[in-house]
Amino acid sequence: MFPVQAGNIRRVSFATQLFPRINSSLNLETSPNLRADADHKADIDGSGGPFCGGRSRNKDLLTLFGFISDSQRGASTYAQLPLFRRSIRKLTQLVERELESVGAHEVLLPTLIPQKLWQQSKRLDRQQDALEHVYSFKDNANNELLLGPTFEESITQLMGDLDPPREQELPLLLYQTSSKFRYEPNPRFGLIRSNEFLMNDLYSFDISLDAAKRTYDLMTGVYERIFGLLDLPCLRFESDPGSIGGKYSHEYQLPVSSGEDHVIQCQSCSYSFNAEMCKQVGEDFADSSKCIKCSSQNIRRTQTLELAHTFLLSDTYSNPLKAHIKRDDGTKVNYQMGCFGLGLTRILGAGLDLYSLVPGGGVENEPANVNFIQMRWPSQVEPYKLGIVSPARRSKQFNAGSTIFIEGLTRKILESTRDVDVLIEDRDKDGIFKRLAKLQSLGIPNIIVVGQRFLHDTPEVEILSLSSSKKEYDQHWMTEDQAVDFVQRLENDK
Repeated sequence: MFPVQAGNIRRVSFATQLFPRINSSLNLETSPNLRADADHKADIDGSGGPFCGGRSRNKDLLTLFGFISDSQRGASTYAQLPLFRRSIRKLTQLVERELESVGAHEVLLPTLIPQKLWQQSKRLDRQQDALEHVYSFKDNANNELLLGPTFEESITQLMGDLDPPREQELPLLLYQTSSKFRYEPNPRFGLIRSNEFLMNDLYSFDISLDAAKRTYDLMTGVYERIFGLLDLPCLRFESDPGSIGGKYSHEYQLPVSSGEDHVIQCQSCSYSFNAEMCKQVGEDFADSSKCIKCSSQNIRRTQTLELAHTFLLSDTYSNPLKAHIKRDDGTKVNYQMGCFGLGLTRILGAGLDLYSLVPGGGVENEPANVNFIQMRWPSQVEPYKLGIVSPARRSKQFNAGSTIFIEGLTRKILESTRDVDVLIEDRDKDGIFKRLAKLQSLGIPNIIVVGQRFLHDTPEVEILSLSSSKKEYDQHWMTEDQAVDFVQRLENDK
């Protein structure tokens, strides 16, 4: 451990100072604590079972390695610990950066929603069971309140209260990133189906339906770019707007074992749709055995998980809530709206379910030579971009000045990059292999090991870099300057 400049405090961490301590994933099968607790049915996939033995792995992995804690058992809510906060913060910043690149503005709406607002918007008329999965209660003054699962009414009421923008200032895009609440009668799959979750929701306001459609297409491009940056191969397809309402909607579904939806892809006309859409089309399509567009039976079904949903709302909310804007000619019209939602905690959980490696996990295409658990994250949201493993305290490398070398290398990396963050595995009482395995278990994508070649006349370090498939680490040997250049390229290539 060595001093770090104040401006880089958040970019450098030392394993000796992490809370909680990093567990080892070696020889997990010998540890009795890694069995699922049969008393808690939601621990793995809603049915109990062996560690990482169900359809979803994210809760077991995040709990084992100290990212989250299920300390309030029975509530299906999770305490987010420091390592998880690093990843969720990165994801939030990535999403918000992309939204702001098209002119979006951040707001934060109250979590408490008066139930009468849902009555005014006619939501309760459109869906008789709208409150079934909502936390509702009365305060001491007998006001009926909801813990917000979605905020179409709140943002529309806000726009109705404020002075409207000028026509040429549209579209107006307002987003928030906040905790949402939804009662799950059967919570399961860790971050996939919990009662509290982090979500980014954006609402658009236009003066005409045609303009709202153009904004909808703009946001479609933003969402596709976000999933591309995360390396999550989501499928986009038309779906039923349901209780949210509006003209039409689209879902972004990730093919993954923890998914409970099914996407149908027509091999004849290339149309994709949610199996639930079949019931809306007509009785002939209710069994989802043929394409709802061309009636071909040449279809393929894929198990998927919804990560995002977009809606062209039109004036579904602006009309009953009287949110208007004046045209330049003085004519008053309802806002034409869209809403767009990304489940952030779900994205992290789904990415872990999709990519993480578990010995004997039985997942398709999982490498046979995996001998210890290795978490794998969506790209760009790993808790640290870079890990550095120092030599053991009693080694020749340690006595040859490795601590000073690592301090200098770290300083050069920080000075030559803007966003790269580093976890230094400095628990030098343990051997290099054990500590390297811990960093790989956390899913650190790039690791510098100060090993045997540090003793050469021109010291070299080993660099392990996660392959594009996220399944194996590629090995390189580099000098100090080459290592710094390598890390610079990591930042430039993102």
